[in-house]
Amino acid sequence: MHRNYKDNRINDVEKPILKINKLLPPETLEQHIVFEIRKREKIQEKTRFAIFAVISFVSFAGIITALENIVSSATKSGFTKYASLAFSDWSTVMSIWKVFTLSLVETAPIFAVILCVAALLAFVWSVSGALRHAKLTQFSFN
Repeated sequence: MHRNYKDNRINDVEKPILKINKLLPPETLEQHIVFEIRKREKIQEKTRFAIFAVISFVSFAGIITALENIVSSATKSGFTKYASLAFSDWSTVMSIWKVFTLSLVETAPIFAVILCVAALLAFVWSVSGALRHAKLTQFSFN
């Protein structure tokens, strides 16, 4: 009888240990979590790359449109005529330089130039972001 009592006591000690073993997470859980985190990070980086690439193409189109706007505005306002006068007849320009400068500034397509510079800055920013995210993801076509 003493022997049975001891066996029951061992079983009573082993039962909580078995329950604890069942409660412990599997050994591959940490690896699975890290794998999922890395997978989501790669998806986020590829998404950011795609967004920056789209912004790059849109801003490049904006640069082209702004340059066309600069040319048409300069032609319509007479800026090109004043600018060509500066290169063709320098002595006349120097004799009336104050009036000439005011005329040049007045006819300059300043708003179109500001738009072009803004599009250029957006293009540089978006290309650098796209290259940075492409480098971080080690972008491949798999």
